[in-house]
Amino acid sequence: MSIEKLSFFQYYNHSPRQFNSWAAAFLRADFRPNPAHFFVFLLLQKCKLLRMYTQNVDGLEAAAGVPDNKLVAAHGSLTAGGASCVRCGASADPSLVTTPETAY
Repeated sequence: MSIEKLSFFQYYNHSPRQFNSWAAAFLRADFRPNPAHFFVFLLLQKCKLLRMYTQNVDGLEAAAGVPDNKLVAAHGSLTAGGASCVRCGASADPSLVTTPETAY
């Protein structure tokens, strides 16, 4: 299953357990910012960054030091502050998604 297919809200509505199974594995992974993320932070430090638009949901730009007021996450984020309930819109702690069963 591709990440593109999993990222669609319609897919979550169709198969929430499969989506949450992927999300749980994603949240347990040990992703770290790479040189490109730190380059964006360097642009910020040199006052060359007006805004960072990203399609990524991993939050690695923020982990590299880019503040929220400079980031626009086009597809949202699976990091703290980026997750929300699909039913009511309330903020949700993404660390609660550890197994597909915790989605219910």
